[in-house]
Amino acid sequence: MAGGVDLQKKAVKDNAKKSKILSAAANCFMADGFEGTSIRQIMNEAGAEVGLFYYYFKSKDDIYSAFIESLFMDYRIKIIGMTEKAVRSPYTSFIDIFGLFADEAERFRNEFVGKMHESTLRDIRDRSLEISVPYIKQIIEVLIEYGAKPLISTEELAIIMTYGIGNLFLRDKESRLAGTDRESMKTTALLFGLDLEYVSLTLPRIPYAEEAEKITALAELCSENFADYNAERMARLIKKRMSSGEIFVIAHKNNIAGFIMFSKKNKTIDHIAVSPDYRRIGIASRLMVTAMAQFEVGEELSAVTFRQEHLMSDGVSRMYKKFGFDNEKNIVVRGEPLVRRTAVVPEKAIITE
Repeated sequence: MAGGVDLQKKAVKDNAKKSKILSAAANCFMADGFEGTSIRQIMNEAGAEVGLFYYYFKSKDDIYSAFIESLFMDYRIKIIGMTEKAVRSPYTSFIDIFGLFADEAERFRNEFVGKMHESTLRDIRDRSLEISVPYIKQIIEVLIEYGAKPLISTEELAIIMTYGIGNLFLRDKESRLAGTDRESMKTTALLFGLDLEYVSLTLPRIPYAEEAEKITALAELCSENFADYNAERMARLIKKRMSSGEIFVIAHKNNIAGFIMFSKKNKTIDHIAVSPDYRRIGIASRLMVTAMAQFEVGEELSAVTFRQEHLMSDGVSRMYKKFGFDNEKNIVVRGEPLVRRTAVVPEKAIITE
């Protein structure tokens, strides 16, 4: 027993020493870069003899790799999470991943620019791309499972998207090419063999602030499809959901083709509407898939709709049932007979197209 305790103490002590050396190396590499840093400099920073370095690390390359990898622990968790989420929200997977690139680049700049040697910053950017390739490939494989048909192999496409498109999002705002977001999505669409004119009809997104009036106008146009509709209440709800990021739209040629609103707190799908000009092409399904992916797997969601005997119930009922809203309970809201439908959030997106 005593021997085991001693070994445990030694392991803790060794880890502390190794961490101290790694921390010293981080300071040196950030200040002077890889070429400008020596092992002796690292050990002087750590306050230890040079010989101790080789007890924990094989070479300067070894400790430099360990330093770079230590910066990506949080990033790995995020990109793994997005990869896992792709099976639940395939239509927004690349929008999400490009957003992660941009957000992480901004975070690194805020945290390290002016405090880190330029060569080290370049190495961090290169490593972020290298780390990303297998995850981008996994997302592509998910999209193929859900009907995507890339024009080249998944391996080649993963590399092109990561080092080509992904690299654009790692640039700072001043040097980033104008229109990066829009042009990158066009490039992605072309690589997947999609028609550029209609690709936006497959990509749900968070609406822009200036689109509130268009969403409200679409709600008014589709008001007969909503149970317990009130124009003023709907306008307030749209603004509220937009402010909390609980609304997705599909847009085309400056038109709002459809929208869906939901509440994470209430665990509800509030409203879904598709313009008459864009019906029967899968917009409602894409919106529902994306909204349901915002909730945890296994959570119970509810939606209030017309009862079966209502004139407008048929289409709404079919759509909700496709997504597992099979449990029904009759309720009355402000004197109107309605039905509350419930469903459990699935592990994978329910594709109905």
